[in-house]
Amino acid sequence: MLTKLKTISLILALWCFNTSFCPLEIEVHLGFNLMPTWNGALVTFAEVSVHKEQVIDFKSIPEREFILISLGKMKSAANPNMADFMALYDIPQCSVEYLDDFDRHQLRCNTVENLWKLRYRFPPGDPSAQASVESGSANGGWALGPNGANAPSAHQRQILAGYNMGTLADFVWGGNCFRLIKSTTEPSWLSNYRQ
Repeated sequence: MLTKLKTISLILALWCFNTSFCPLEIEVHLGFNLMPTWNGALVTFAEVSVHKEQVIDFKSIPEREFILISLGKMKSAANPNMADFMALYDIPQCSVEYLDDFDRHQLRCNTVENLWKLRYRFPPGDPSAQASVESGSANGGWALGPNGANAPSAHQRQILAGYNMGTLADFVWGGNCFRLIKSTTEPSWLSNYRQ
């Protein structure tokens, strides 16, 4: 058994030395894309595996975990030192409040909870929300697709591309992820995005 492990390790080391792809160079970052998930969430949050600036894999995580990891309250491969990325990138309206000694907590992070608004004009699948947004009686999303489409406009997609989100399925990860989250809190950025 030990000889097999040594042989596999040697082969892997030689392969890494002779190719441009080496699994030992993979970095893991927090990220998100604007695709809905199988469980009904409007944004996919993930631990994104990156090799040479290219996303090679991702592990979906719930929004709650994304927030906890981002705040440095939950250890993850994407945040092994438990840094507070929300503070580091000066992202407001994001905190965790512990309710008791049993580690029950309440998250408050409107900034992350509102990321769905980058893609949608109104929450999909909810005719009453669509009617409320169209009548102006409810605050909807920021997307301004052509002819009232529930999708980002060409101008908005161009802005998202500046964060390396070329398509809605592309993950924005690492620093770009938190810069985009921070941008959504800035009135001038939002004003430009909603044009």
